[in-house]
Amino acid sequence: MKKLKELLKKGHLQVELTLGISILVLAYVSYYVLAEPIGYLELSIAGVIMLGYETVARSKKTARAWFVKPVYWVIAIVVATALIIMRHMV
Repeated sequence: MKKLKELLKKGHLQVELTLGISILVLAYVSYYVLAEPIGYLELSIAGVIMLGYETVARSKKTARAWFVKPVYWVIAIVVATALIIMRHMV
């Protein structure tokens, strides 16, 4: 149990779990809730945000910068998911 808590404290895993949940939510909403499915380009926006996090986090120049904190990237993925869903609800 202690190892699981230590593992969940890692920022990289937090962003990955958020991305996975975002993909599942978008797929569910697209298939079951909306009249028309969400396009592939919009479904990939959360993945592109994850790619941005990977790029910034792996760079040695930005390793200690304020915008590398995983909480900002988690919020960005959640906001992007909500905006995509709201855009298609209208």
